[in-house]
This record gives sequence, structure tokens and C-alpha cells, in this order.
Amino acid sequence: VISKKTASAELDCTYEEALLKELSKLASGAFKRVNELEKLLIAAKEQPSAQEIANYYKDTVIPKMEELRREVDGMELITDRRFWPYPSYADLLFGVR
Repeated sequence: VISKKTASAELDCTYEEALLKELSKLASGAFKRVNELEKLLIAAKEQPSAQEIANYYKDTVIPKMEELRREVDGMELITDRRFWPYPSYADLLFGVR
């Protein structure tokens, strides 16, 4: 957006601004989910038995992990591969030797 507006203040940046807004929303959501997960992992240690720990992970931690995954998957889809710091699903599926 800054580069285009520097080149010409008259250029339309609607697409870039929408993309930036979406990426910002997803990054904020991922940040929030990570913080929530950290608290849940601490709380998991407070469960009184192995069965209750397992149930806690199944019912509480894993659903929150799935929420985080949706946010990160969304970011991966709109981030150029050159700037994505993690292996893609294709890298993991086809790059393992």
C-alpha cells in the first residue's frame, strides 16, 4: 500500500488494504488463541488424574488448537510462500524422505 501510494496517490489500493486487513485479523486471532492455549496448558496440569487430564485435552485443549489452526491456515493461504516461515502442508507431505 505504501509503495503504491508513494508511486502515485491516485492508485487504487482496495485489494491491498483488504488483504492487509484480513491478514491483520488472522494474526490477531492467532495471537489470542496462543495466549488462550498457554493458559489451558497450565490448567491441564491441575487436573487430579490421568483420565481427567486426557478428557481435559480432548474437550478443551484440542478444540482450541483447532481454532488456532484455522487462523494460521488462513494466514498461510494469503501469504506468499517466500515470506511464509514454516513448511507448507505440501512440504510436509512430499518433502519428507
